[in-house]
Amino acid sequence: MKRDHIIRCGASASSVSKAKQHSLLSLNLWGNKSNITLKISDISEKMCASLPDAVLDLIEIATYVYCADQAITRGGSGVINYGSDWRRNMQFQVPIRCHDFWTREEVTETLIETLDFLSDDNYSFNFSKLANPPNAATYLDFQSESNEGFKADEVLLFSGGLDSLSGAIQELKGEERRVALVSHRPVPKIYKRQQVLVNELKKITTTKLLHVPVWVNKDESLGKEYTQRSRSFLYACLATGVATLFGLSRIRFYENGVLSFNIPISAQVLGARATRSTHPKALRGFERLFSLVLDKDFLVENPFEWKTKAEISSLLLSNNAGNLIKHSVSCTRTFEATKLHSHCGTCSQCIDRRFGILAANAAVFDPDEMYKVDVLTGPREPGESKTLIESYVRTAREITGMDDAQFFERFPELNRALHHMSGSADDIAGRIFELYKRHAKGVEDVLSEALKAHSLDLLHGNLPDSSILSIVARKDHLKDPWQNYAIELAAILAKGLPIAFPGNSKPKNEKDLQDKAHACLTSAGDKLNKEHPMLQYGVVGTKPDFSKKDCTLFVELKNFSAKSRVSKTVDEIIADSKKYTNLGAHVLFVVYDKKRSVVDDESFISSVEVLPDVLVRIIR
Repeated sequence: MKRDHIIRCGASASSVSKAKQHSLLSLNLWGNKSNITLKISDISEKMCASLPDAVLDLIEIATYVYCADQAITRGGSGVINYGSDWRRNMQFQVPIRCHDFWTREEVTETLIETLDFLSDDNYSFNFSKLANPPNAATYLDFQSESNEGFKADEVLLFSGGLDSLSGAIQELKGEERRVALVSHRPVPKIYKRQQVLVNELKKITTTKLLHVPVWVNKDESLGKEYTQRSRSFLYACLATGVATLFGLSRIRFYENGVLSFNIPISAQVLGARATRSTHPKALRGFERLFSLVLDKDFLVENPFEWKTKAEISSLLLSNNAGNLIKHSVSCTRTFEATKLHSHCGTCSQCIDRRFGILAANAAVFDPDEMYKVDVLTGPREPGESKTLIESYVRTAREITGMDDAQFFERFPELNRALHHMSGSADDIAGRIFELYKRHAKGVEDVLSEALKAHSLDLLHGNLPDSSILSIVARKDHLKDPWQNYAIELAAILAKGLPIAFPGNSKPKNEKDLQDKAHACLTSAGDKLNKEHPMLQYGVVGTKPDFSKKDCTLFVELKNFSAKSRVSKTVDEIIADSKKYTNLGAHVLFVVYDKKRSVVDDESFISSVEVLPDVLVRIIR
């Protein structure tokens, strides 16, 4: 049973259930008990005097949602089912100024529906009337008198990443529009990079711009979850507040379409892990909510929804702004960033950025040393890091060989985007298909050129076996995902089990082996369902030692003892294999043979791998 998380916000006086299935989190923006700080820089008190109460409520609600999102863990990176097991039930108790407005059914439903989709959680809200509400000046940190009298033509969300940088340049140089860039300042080192980019933008354009950085600080104890899928909601609400101050009726995100539509390339990026920040459904949800708050039509646009990362990189070059690329940061692991390595090179954003820049022939502006792990030639740790880039490449290869019918059959998630975009469904579907075709060709072109450039390194074995170029050269990316995943698990166990049973020590029994294997997989971040689920084969209950639900892979351990007979073990594995494969599952058999009972490994494995969905590995 999932626990309900009650989030008591501000001066909320609502009663809190004491039931065991509930957990309580208190968040406060003001007073002696405040554990959150919200500061909006370089917006004057005079400007904020005109900010509607409903917009102030919106910004406070978004801040509470964002902080709760970080304070309530989804369970860690090893949670099995990224779609359902990561989903949290969150009940917010929030005091607000405009009680009658926020308790309207249409408003509450729009808020909940938008957030549910955005972060893949279950939300509910209990609003109460806020007594003695603070005014907007409470959140101001006005530092520059030079911004008095500035008038914006557009308000843009500015993260300091490649896409938002290119969007800002397009507005300032291409369209000659005065822009207000709204940034979230999560940590000082990110803010410093944003400041560098803003200063560089001012050097290459005569069009005026205003940078509006926003601090959301919280107590250290509230930092437990890193996915932060509600961040774009806070981001959009803050930008809407700024747009309101300038009398504008729209805000703009700039993000490539491949990331916006965000098809699930692997089990590792399903559900809450697949960002939906600028998905058309999320943007339409923002539009509906903000239009209700402002009582007028309000637009939330993504002008780059039909562009790939490579095309956006090319746009920077055409605007003579390639030298700004090195100052932008796309990496999601900002906490790992150093002055030398601003990018980890292993997260999905780093992978997409590097492939896009290489496809645009802009590598000269994106130095290799910026990446802690080289995206093409660097080693990948077993598990998510390796699986992610394998899936990225495999998906691109699959798309290049698909027609439109196969494409939408393979990625049915895209159908929900069709209902949230203007135009005929056929036209939109065609444009989505062509977008991904261009992206996939770019990925293949980058790999083709890289394989040529590193042909001698591959020939002489100079590249790490786990690098994506080595993986592609071995054709491992062409294997079914379950096989690669099974190989990863076997590699983890091959490294961990000899440490668990050092020297002459050996498993007491098969359960002891299972427990040690479970510890190895858990410590490696692959928390499998131990002895679950119970599978039925006729009248016999077959219980695998471990299972991975999202790829129907089962792991069975066999322990060779002094009394074990090789022929009997082979017969047992073959019999078990049929039970699993008849149920449509894949199975990895791990044979722990410390006493070397198996004389000929190759012969043993070939005699057991008689079914296509079975993989066998021997560990000593």
